[in-house]
Amino acid sequence: MSSAKTFLLMALFVLVGLPMVAYLWETINELLALKVDLVRIGISIPVLALLIGFLTIVGRRVNAWHSEPEKT
Repeated sequence: MSSAKTFLLMALFVLVGLPMVAYLWETINELLALKVDLVRIGISIPVLALLIGFLTIVGRRVNAWHSEPEKT
């Protein structure tokens, strides 16, 4: 994988992943403050699944990029 593709993948991860992390962070904050909102928790479960899936895809891509032999 080229450096440009890796950069674009990381940029896409930041653009898509940041709002997911922020939403989950706020949900955890509210739960720690003992404010239980079942709708928010219900939304957070699929968001967490999407984030884990997205992290898995990014991790595999980066791992494949590192395992490629260097071109000279």
